[in-house]
Amino acid sequence: MSDVEIVESIPLEDDVSRHLYFPFMFKYDDLLWSQIFTFQTKNKFCDSVVWRKYAESIQFVHALGREKIERSVSKHKYFGATTGSVSNIRKFSTDSDIRLEVEHDPCKDQGIHHAHLKLLLPDGMKKPTPTDRLEIFSKIPFIFELIEKYD
Repeated sequence: MSDVEIVESIPLEDDVSRHLYFPFMFKYDDLLWSQIFTFQTKNKFCDSVVWRKYAESIQFVHALGREKIERSVSKHKYFGATTGSVSNIRKFSTDSDIRLEVEHDPCKDQGIHHAHLKLLLPDGMKKPTPTDRLEIFSKIPFIFELIEKYD
């Protein structure tokens, strides 16, 4: 068996989930969206998400989130996950034409369920402005509306 998985196209009707960790993704009792999605991974402007095709139940998503914490030295606690539809992700756009995309990114250390939620910048834009980031983080909660706590 190969260490490299086959990359698949993620269809519009599918969902993806992002793990939530306490306390750094929260401010008081509210979710802090600018910490849930930072879009700062190695200048690729992407964050990891779980493709629900390969993690159909929320219990499996929670198990992945707990496993990630157990492998790390972090003192954060796994809280739950937020889920959004690929269709709504691909409809997203800012006033300056920044868009969102989700791409399958299976790898040996993450698993076949691993995908990236990416910012797609318009030609000539090197990074989002602070105003762009505010707009992004004000709109993302309308894509990732479903919050499922881990008990």
